[in-house]
Amino acid sequence: MLPGPESWNSERRMAVVMARPEIVPSIFITRREFARLAKMSVRTIDRYRKIRPPGFPAEYDVGLKERCFPRFKRAEVETWLDSLALW
Repeated sequence: MLPGPESWNSERRMAVVMARPEIVPSIFITRREFARLAKMSVRTIDRYRKIRPPGFPAEYDVGLKERCFPRFKRAEVETWLDSLALW
């Protein structure tokens, strides 16, 4: 039996993530998932990415150099959304 991903070192884990971006850990979410959580359009999220308002979540490029995919940490997104709440 081969050891599972939990026993891999961080370098091996990152190599797998870079080779297969669909295996990105669940702490990261896509722009579409961000938009769904925020109840905004993907286009609105893209506008925020461009202007970078204070507190906007950091973006992480996941994938190979030629094909990077922007991802956001779910916890950072939720924190930012909570800071926008008006109540």
